[in-house]
Amino acid sequence: MGGITPAAAQSMRAVWRTSTLSDAFEDHVQALKGVVKRPEKALEWGPDNLGVGLYRARLARQELQLTLGRSSADCLVEAGRHLLVICEIGDALAEVTASNLAFAAGASFATFPGLSEDEVEDWVEEIYALGDGVDPTGRLSRLADRARQQMGSIDFSRYKAVLFVTGGFPWGIAVSEVPTTHMYRYPDFGRSVIEGLWASQSDSRSARTALLIDPQTVEGSEISTIRHALLKNGTLTKLVSGPAATQVHVQFLLDAMPNDIIVVSSHAGDASGSRITYEYPDAEGCTRRLTIDRALGIGYDSHDDMYAVMQYYRFHNLDGVDWRDREGKRALPVGTAITSWLAIDGAADRSQYVVA
Repeated sequence: MGGITPAAAQSMRAVWRTSTLSDAFEDHVQALKGVVKRPEKALEWGPDNLGVGLYRARLARQELQLTLGRSSADCLVEAGRHLLVICEIGDALAEVTASNLAFAAGASFATFPGLSEDEVEDWVEEIYALGDGVDPTGRLSRLADRARQQMGSIDFSRYKAVLFVTGGFPWGIAVSEVPTTHMYRYPDFGRSVIEGLWASQSDSRSARTALLIDPQTVEGSEISTIRHALLKNGTLTKLVSGPAATQVHVQFLLDAMPNDIIVVSSHAGDASGSRITYEYPDAEGCTRRLTIDRALGIGYDSHDDMYAVMQYYRFHNLDGVDWRDREGKRALPVGTAITSWLAIDGAADRSQYVVA
């Protein structure tokens, strides 16, 4: 083991009792002698698409030698059909980590061109905006088609499951053939992979307790399937569903109860709320016009005889410019419009600026 603290190494030795801790490469080479044979052949690879090159070298039992030449354009390495690990290109360290994960799981591995930060924000914002206007199903279908084109010609139906390593976009909306899940490539991707591999090494380290939260506002929740799998595994499982899934009850369980697994249903439905337009002066004395959506969550705490109120705001437009229009907002400019609105304390004080 290298690059970790002695305290972390001591904890991990509970599972991996025979281990070497060092940050020196030669120490690791010496420790592996007689266990791992140094490859006799080498695979030359350029500075790009490192995850694919690393996996190809491993499967061929070759040593990966980096050169200044061009990397192969291959984006898929076939191995197991039980899982495909597919990584969005854009973070070389994440690509190598994803390749390591695929190798550890005996899975196939693929990469595809990543989105820029602005594109990720725009595409995700399109998902949030599906509830506005008409034909949300058609708009989601067109977004899924665009995502599918970004991933190239990979045949996902060949695999039983797909794990996306993403920079922020939920690529699984474009893959309906098989179950999909996601891990963020940043931050803590490597830490999550290491902890998962470590926890999987002993049958005694399984989930003991789980909390499942299902508001039951729409049909088709995945919670029943997850609950069945956890109970079959001997996990003590608590399900909070329907009217019992109140804000106060759920928050109390999250704050007070230790759980190995917490699952909040992604089929939670839409929150009811209001669209409100304010006119108010900003810090420079200019009159601004801001339109937002506001959703309120109100729960009663019988123990303290108090109400817990949570507010969620989503900006729609400022001075007639759509909030998703970056070029338009740069032309405004935004200035102190938002900070001035946030500085108006309390709903009562803000209400005097409501115009619609």
